[in-house]
Amino acid sequence: EEEGKSEGTIAPTKRTHDEMKETDGAQGEEKMVVDQPKDASEGREEKKQKTESQNINDKRQKRNANRSGKQNNKNNAPRDPSLPPRGPYGKKQWKKNPEGNTRTPRLDENGNPIPRTPGKKTKIALMVGYTGTNYSGLQHNPGVRSIEGTLEPAIVASGGIEPFNAGTYIKIGWERCARTDKGVHAAANLISLKAIIPKTDSNTEEEACDELRQKIQSNLPNDILLYKVIVVTGGFNAKQAVNSRIYEYLLPKYCLYKDESKSNEDYVTKANQVLSYYHGSHNFHNFTARRPANDPSTTRYMISCKARLQTMKDGKEWLRFEIHGQSFMLHQIRKMIGWLTVIIRQGAESHAKELIDIAYNHKFGMPIAPGEGLLLDKCVFDHYNSSRGKNKPIDWDKVADQIENFKQEQIYPSILKAEVENEEDKKKGNMWRSWLVTLDNESQVKMTTLLDPEGLKKQLEREREREKLQALAQQKREERIKSEENGGNGSNNNDEVVEGEEELEGE
Repeated sequence: EEEGKSEGTIAPTKRTHDEMKETDGAQGEEKMVVDQPKDASEGREEKKQKTESQNINDKRQKRNANRSGKQNNKNNAPRDPSLPPRGPYGKKQWKKNPEGNTRTPRLDENGNPIPRTPGKKTKIALMVGYTGTNYSGLQHNPGVRSIEGTLEPAIVASGGIEPFNAGTYIKIGWERCARTDKGVHAAANLISLKAIIPKTDSNTEEEACDELRQKIQSNLPNDILLYKVIVVTGGFNAKQAVNSRIYEYLLPKYCLYKDESKSNEDYVTKANQVLSYYHGSHNFHNFTARRPANDPSTTRYMISCKARLQTMKDGKEWLRFEIHGQSFMLHQIRKMIGWLTVIIRQGAESHAKELIDIAYNHKFGMPIAPGEGLLLDKCVFDHYNSSRGKNKPIDWDKVADQIENFKQEQIYPSILKAEVENEEDKKKGNMWRSWLVTLDNESQVKMTTLLDPEGLKKQLEREREREKLQALAQQKREERIKSEENGGNGSNNNDEVVEGEEELEGE
C-alpha cells in the first residue's frame, strides 16, 4: 500500500461480483480478485487490530501455560502426612485428587477416610430448652463443656448430621437465636441448621421431624430438652430472623427491702414503678462492660418490663421480672436488676427516674445481680411467621406445657439450689445474701453522691480523670510496642505504663 502511494498509483474502484470473476483457461476455474482498500489508513487500522488481537492471544496462552505448570507442581507435591486434615471450617476441607475429578474426604483421628452418608439436607429449626448450671455457655468452645458441644454430637449420632460434616458449623449453616453466657438458663431457645431428616414415602414431613427429635433426645442429658423439630425456609437464619427476645430474672423477695415486713403489693408496685423508666429506647452504656458514655451502639429498645410474684415448690415467694426487648448486651439485664434493687433498698423510689436518667447519660460503676437468676424465656418470630410461605410457623404455644414443666423440674430447682443455704453448701453460702452485704456497703455512698449536685459533679470529674488515665495508659502501651518493633528496649515507656496502670487501679 505504501509503495502504491509513493508511485502515485490509484487504487482500483469497487467492482460488481460478476466483474470480479475471470475464466481460467479451459478448466473454467474462477478466481476472486481481492480489492485494495480505498485509503491506506484503513489498512493501518486493520493491521493494528490484528496486532492487538495477537497480543491478547499470546498473553492468554502464556497465562494458561503458567497455570498448567503450577497445577502440575501442586499435584505432584504430596501433602505432608504430619499436617492435620483439612478443615474443619470453610472450603479447604476438600483437596483435589490428581488422578481425576474425584475428591478425597476428611480423615478421622486414626487417619481413615470419613465415609459420606447419602441424604438430602433440609433446613430445620430446633426448639430447645436447657439448664446452664453445668455448662460454660451456649456457644461451642473447644476445651470447655457447652450446650452446642453437647447437642451437635447428639445430632450426629442420630443421623441428622453426617459424620463427614461433624464439627463444621459453617458448612451446615448452624445459627443460634440467642447466645447465653455461662450459668444462664434457657426455657425456649432456637437453633437453625441444615440436617438430614428421615423422610420416606410412607411418612409425612412432620412424622420424620418427630422421629429425628426422638433420636436426638435419646442422646442428650436430662438438663437439655428438645421440644420440637420443624422445617423452615431455605434461607432461614435464627439470629437474623428473630424480632425480639424475652428474658426472665428471678430475685428472692427479701432482696428488695431491708425490712421484710412489707406486703406483697408493695413489692410488686415499687418494682413495676422503677421498671417503667426502662421502657423505650435508651443508651444502656452503663449497663454493659467497657463501653463509653457516647457510644451510639449501646442504644437498645425495651418493649416492656414488668414484675410479679412467683411461688416456688418449697413455698417461698420470689419476684419474677419479665423483660422484653429487641436485643440485649452483655450483663445488661443483670445490671438493670441490680440498679433497681439499689434504688428500692435505699428508699429512693421518689428519685428513681432521676437516678436512671443519670445512668443513661453519665458513666459510673453499676451493681450487677447474680447470673444464676437469669433465664431466656422466649424468642419472638412475628415477621417470619407472617411471611413463611407453606412452612409451619415457629409457635411456642404448641409446646407451652413442655416449657412450663421443664422450668418447674429443671430450671427453677437449679436457681433455688443457689439460694438455699444448708450444711452441704457452707463453703458457697447464700449467693444473694452475700451479694446484698456488698451492695449495702457501697450503694449508700453512691446514692448520696449521685443525688447531690455537688457530689454528682465530683463523680463526673472522677470519671473524666479515669478516662484520661485509661487513654494515657493505652498511649504508653502503644508507644512501648512501637519501640520494641523498631528495636528499642522500651524500658522507660514500660515503666510509665505500669505507673499509669497503678494509678488507674487506685482510682
